[in-house]
Amino acid sequence: ETQVVFIHAAVGDVNQSDVMMAGTSQALLIAYNVGVVPSAKQALSQSKIEFIDKKVIYHVLEKVEAIITGMIDIRYDDVDIGIAKVKAIFYTGKNNSMMIVGLGVETGKVEPRAKVRVIRGDRKVGSGEVANLKKGPLDVIEALEGEECGINFKGDVKIEEGDVLEFYKLVQRK
Repeated sequence: ETQVVFIHAAVGDVNQSDVMMAGTSQALLIAYNVGVVPSAKQALSQSKIEFIDKKVIYHVLEKVEAIITGMIDIRYDDVDIGIAKVKAIFYTGKNNSMMIVGLGVETGKVEPRAKVRVIRGDRKVGSGEVANLKKGPLDVIEALEGEECGINFKGDVKIEEGDVLEFYKLVQRK
């Protein structure tokens, strides 16, 4: 859900403090039918602020709409990164809120914050996320094919020994 919030509105030419405010709040700066003072022009040229300067209100609205729909229309693809078999369950939190699970990585790799599909038999029984990843007592950034690891699993299902976990990432479509 996209929110549009106005942080400042004023009458008159765009000045340097307007540019600074837009920059610090990562906001869109819109100038409708007004000028831009020279110091503000210089500050804008050195910034990454999205600046809309139009004389016709319809053109401002078109540009804002394009930016907002661009934000909304971001698409993601699932990119599979690995498969692991559950070898042991070490801990299950209240209401299955968190599980510590021992794995053997069969293909690819496991990463922290990867999304997880839980497969039991030949069907998906739940999903979740890798909250953190360990090899022995150490936090690691990946566990590769053939290695054993432990994960903190946050999800909607109680994992069982023998389940297969499929790991994937959400990647923004170009």
